[in-house]
Amino acid sequence: MLKTCSLIKMNSKKKPTETMYLRPCETISKRSRKKRCVVPKEAEAETEAEAEANEEEEAPVIMIDEGDHLDVKAFLSSKYRDYLITTKGGEVVPIDSLEGKYVVVSCFLLPFDLDSIETSICRCIEALFAQLSVQGIADSVKLVVVGKVAPRSRVANFDRFFRMLSLNCLAIPYSDSKSRDRVCKTLELSEWDQPCLVVHPNGKVLQLSDQFLTSYGAQSFPFTEQHCHNIVIQDEIIKNRIRSINSPVSLGELLQCDSLSQIADGNTSIPTSDLDQVVVGIYLCFDGFRKGGFMFDLQDIHRKCLDKGYKFEIVLIPVPFGRYSDPISFYDRIKKSALKNTTSSSWWTISFSDIVCRSLWRLFYCDEKDELIILPRRGCPGDLYGRHMATVYGADAYPFTTDVIVEKKVK
Repeated sequence: MLKTCSLIKMNSKKKPTETMYLRPCETISKRSRKKRCVVPKEAEAETEAEAEANEEEEAPVIMIDEGDHLDVKAFLSSKYRDYLITTKGGEVVPIDSLEGKYVVVSCFLLPFDLDSIETSICRCIEALFAQLSVQGIADSVKLVVVGKVAPRSRVANFDRFFRMLSLNCLAIPYSDSKSRDRVCKTLELSEWDQPCLVVHPNGKVLQLSDQFLTSYGAQSFPFTEQHCHNIVIQDEIIKNRIRSINSPVSLGELLQCDSLSQIADGNTSIPTSDLDQVVVGIYLCFDGFRKGGFMFDLQDIHRKCLDKGYKFEIVLIPVPFGRYSDPISFYDRIKKSALKNTTSSSWWTISFSDIVCRSLWRLFYCDEKDELIILPRRGCPGDLYGRHMATVYGADAYPFTTDVIVEKKVK
């Protein structure tokens, strides 16, 4: 049976959070424990004044799991409310608008810091809907956000929370605290667990946690287990092709683009195909601006390679996942850091793409350290662990593949 790989990460609250990432050829497994789902009872029409005067009856509790069916409209409504509101403007939207749509219900504990895991999930959601818009199917998915005030917090600014999520999505009204608390309790929202429920248009429960968002981001749709499994298989194929001689992956195919921009001069660009005949290091930068980090070592090794007459091009790919709230700002910060110590015309980059960055991120099990993928000249195998080769053996290990090191050791 396929299993998952879990890595312990630290969130801004200094409490360890277990976040699941996928190793090659592995799929997200179904959660073993059941989720409690509260479905409000149907009630006769009453005026709002009468509803407030009467004590609300307890809703029956049922158990659901991935693959079960759920009346999501009943789940998000209450005995006295059959509507949601928009997060931009507070307009009333009938609960029936969810009919025939994929429904994503994401719960958040308020307030939270800008560099917290909750903000990272917000960015995953934004990337997802941006991709859905590109595909022209954004209207087929409805996002409902549910905010709950943290037990130790007295104030939660809902307007500030909704501004952090740039999307105009749906929400349970602020005044209906009972429904918000009920949904969050049902999905087991906690200080270290931000649940995300996804329901198919036919009512089938597809996901019960945010793990699919952190793993696949903009590629998450249509949220099924089979779809996630197919992405993992494609990741493994890419890894094998990097190391293959018979069917190597090209730079343009790996980066899903046709051209690169020079870091030293943003107005200069070249086709990715121009680098197919030279050694290219794809530098995945998680923390490059840190003093004494790998970026400084790589810049030194790169200079020594050029001094020896070796052709060596670097493609810088900032990977802004985990700790950073704004991917674009992180991207710009990494590029500025690279410019401080190099004026070489051999350093390139691409525009930020959640799909490309997250795909490359998954190749290294998300262990939050800089990595270097080596794409050699055609006819030679590449290497996923060029950082190790470059760090241990320096410029003498050019072009920084395992095969080169073995050959030198044998000689």
